[in-house]
Amino acid sequence: MCTIGLFTRWNATCGVSMHAELIGREFIRMGFDIKVFAPHIQSADRWWHHRIVREDEEFVIRCYDEIPPSRKGYGNIEEDKILREDFDYLIVESYTPMPQERLERLIPRMRREKKDLKVVAVIHEGAREHIRYDIRIFDAVVVFDERYVDEIFKLDSAYRMNAGDAVRVSDAVVVNVGAADFYEAYKAPLIEVIPYPCMPVLRRWIRKFGEDGYIKFFSFGRQIFEEYNDYIHALDELSAEYDILYHVVRSDGLLPISRDWLVQERRRLSNKALYDMLHSSDIHLLPKSPTKFVVVSSTLHQCLGSLCITVVPDTRHFEMLPKIGEEKPAVVYENVEDLVNKLRALINDGEYRENVRDAAMKYVEKNRCDKIAKKFIQLFHRI
Repeated sequence: MCTIGLFTRWNATCGVSMHAELIGREFIRMGFDIKVFAPHIQSADRWWHHRIVREDEEFVIRCYDEIPPSRKGYGNIEEDKILREDFDYLIVESYTPMPQERLERLIPRMRREKKDLKVVAVIHEGAREHIRYDIRIFDAVVVFDERYVDEIFKLDSAYRMNAGDAVRVSDAVVVNVGAADFYEAYKAPLIEVIPYPCMPVLRRWIRKFGEDGYIKFFSFGRQIFEEYNDYIHALDELSAEYDILYHVVRSDGLLPISRDWLVQERRRLSNKALYDMLHSSDIHLLPKSPTKFVVVSSTLHQCLGSLCITVVPDTRHFEMLPKIGEEKPAVVYENVEDLVNKLRALINDGEYRENVRDAAMKYVEKNRCDKIAKKFIQLFHRI
């Protein structure tokens, strides 16, 4: 078996780390060795980084500094720590604070010393201007859905040919005329659409709705306070009709509000503790702010496998959720009025709940982390 390197955040509470961990741990289960090249603790645990949540495994090598939000400096990479390790493939979980300019210089050096090395980037950036290196340093670029191709890479000079854009995309998007010649001339990397992985369904849903004598809503995370406003306003209205409890677990400070039906605690949840709470809740309320950038919600992919009904705002994080059967895998609302109506429907209509849960189960089954990891292995074999 070969060794797979991952240049990424690791053991942190963010979507970059979660993606790397979900596929990385599956690589191990498949029999591969992995080497994880992660940011130094001093850099990774600063206020702008999503916090480190567990001790590192023996295969984790902390060897680079992230770039602070001020954009001062280029970050540092301890190159020798990477070059002395043996690995056959390298996955770069690309994100904006990564020292991209340093990495752009390091990858050619890696190729000189590791003759058959193949390098794949996973794009977490939501706009082309956030990607500062020349993507032609990679053999392939992985994106989560077709929006990244349409909104980021069709505008990339590495794919522009005369008056039209030429993009080589496998299993996803039509290639323009002349793209093959363009690819050979400019060595633009293959763009592969591989969805963000889901944590698997660990057990069937056994909770009876409202079995505690009240309807239990649940949220967790470290989102800004304003992202909870819709849920607070909706539950203010619904609390006059139903017995409810809203359990909010936050890692960085409690919400500056109080209600009789609101229970808050401050702690950081492990995946096991998170799933225990989801399994003991009726409805999961997922806060998100609108954004103009291309993005997916790692939190949703983390939680859908619990089969707890999840409610989300109509933001770009969720615009690609497909309708599966009668419903989408999560309930998407447009505004507070729509949220109240949909929560009321979830409370009163058991068939509605089961249709949403069935869609979630099918979505998770299709995008399970072990299946996504296998797609990366298949990509390695093609490049």
